[in-house]
Amino acid sequence: MAKNKLKSKKKSKSKRSKPDKVEKPPKKKKKKEKKTKNLVSPEYREQMIAEAAYFKALKRNFNCECCLVDWREAEKEIDAGLLK
Repeated sequence: MAKNKLKSKKKSKSKRSKPDKVEKPPKKKKKKEKKTKNLVSPEYREQMIAEAAYFKALKRNFNCECCLVDWREAEKEIDAGLLK
């Protein structure tokens, strides 16, 4: 009879439900910093972008008021060149 009690206790342990897993908070994504900081100073980078934007506007004979577009394009080109 003692054996039957032990078996029934073992069975009841296996029937217990497992505790729910605790959800971990999502990991914070780190923003990637531009690698150009290590290669050139921010002032020199800005100067290169300004010159590239100037030459883009010069090709259009300064007809269009697209200075912001020129600046963004120059910025992409300079950053791509510096990261190579």
